[in-house]
Amino acid sequence: MNPTLILDFTADPEPMPAKGYSLSVKKNHFAKYYRTDTYHTLVWDCLLDVQTLSRTINDVLDDPFLFPAPSDPRLVVRPQLMVTIIHRPIDPSDAEIVASELLLGVADDAKTYNSFIGNPERIIFIRYDAVHPDPVISREVVITYDNQTNSVHSGKEIALQLPLNVPFASRVMTWIQEHHVSAFIRKTPRWELVNSLLSIPAVVE
Repeated sequence: MNPTLILDFTADPEPMPAKGYSLSVKKNHFAKYYRTDTYHTLVWDCLLDVQTLSRTINDVLDDPFLFPAPSDPRLVVRPQLMVTIIHRPIDPSDAEIVASELLLGVADDAKTYNSFIGNPERIIFIRYDAVHPDPVISREVVITYDNQTNSVHSGKEIALQLPLNVPFASRVMTWIQEHHVSAFIRKTPRWELVNSLLSIPAVVE
C-alpha cells in the first residue's frame, strides 16, 4: 500500500514545488498522484469514452464536497463550466490542430460543444475548468481527458485536479472506480482505494 515516489520537484521554485507518487492496491496500479502547495491531482486510466464523460461529469461536479452552497443564497450552486477542446479541423486535408474554448452557460457554445461530443473522432483532448459561482469561496476544479492515445492498459488517461484542502470524496471516488480500466480496481473495496491516498505523506516537504 506504500506509495512510490515518482517525481520530486520540491527544491525547484519554478513553476512550483511538487511531488508525485504512484499508487497501487495489492500490486495493482490505481493512479498517479501529484501535489503542489496549492493543488493535488489524481491521474488514472479509464474506460470512459467522450460521450460517457460528458454525460457523467455533471454528477461529479454536483458533489457538495467540491462545490458547497454559496454564502449568498441568491447565487446558484452549479459551477461555471469552461471547456477547452483540442480538435482536428472539419476538413481532413487540413493538418492544423485547432483549440476551441466554450462556455457551457452560453447557448451557442453549448450547441458547439454538443456537436463535438457527437463527433468524438475529431477530439484530441478536453479540459474542463469548473469555477465556483461564489467569489467568497473561490474554488476551481479541473478535469482533463486525453482522447488521442490509449494508455498501456488500453484505457484513456484522465486527470482530476482539486484545491489541496478539498478531499477526493465519496462521489468522486465512486466515479473513478466505476470507470477505471482495471477490473481489479473496479472490484476493490472503496476503503482500500481511500487508504492508498491516506498513505501519502501529509505535507510536501
